[in-house]
Amino acid sequence: MATLANAHYVDCARSGESSVATSTVTFGTTSFTQGISVETGLTHIEAEVVNILADGVVQAQQTVVSGAITEPGGVTHVGLPYRAELQPMKLDSTFGLQQRIITAFTKFYQTVAAKIGMAVDDTDDVEFSTTGLNTEDVEVPFNGTYDRDGDIFVISTDPVPVTVVSHLLEVSVDS
Repeated sequence: MATLANAHYVDCARSGESSVATSTVTFGTTSFTQGISVETGLTHIEAEVVNILADGVVQAQQTVVSGAITEPGGVTHVGLPYRAELQPMKLDSTFGLQQRIITAFTKFYQTVAAKIGMAVDDTDDVEFSTTGLNTEDVEVPFNGTYDRDGDIFVISTDPVPVTVVSHLLEVSVDS
């Protein structure tokens, strides 16, 4: 049985408050065990669904019951699920003309998994050349239509590292 005496905390200001009032928000824990075990000490996130990353592999989500979950062992990170969304600034070089993104060339740094697309609710998994941490340029073709937005999104829903270094977009402008 692994008991976590030290949880990790982050202080954050509440939005909409004019003062500098802060509150402590718990976001997860890390432990190291050999073999399958029960991880306790999670009463601060009781009844919450948690993401689990064990030895760099995403595990099935679990619900904290009686302050504990069953973990696969090894180095295990447990935390509340979150969704990271990157939406770069809109293209500004077309001066209000209709445009279409043909291809995105995106440089990732030490990234395990990500999704990319032209709408936040319509993304596809990025195809990396290997499993594990990837530092590489990825070419993603798009079949979008002409519009004035030219939006592109990079999404991460797994508890793994995602770092976008740059985007280079091939764009067609409708004159």
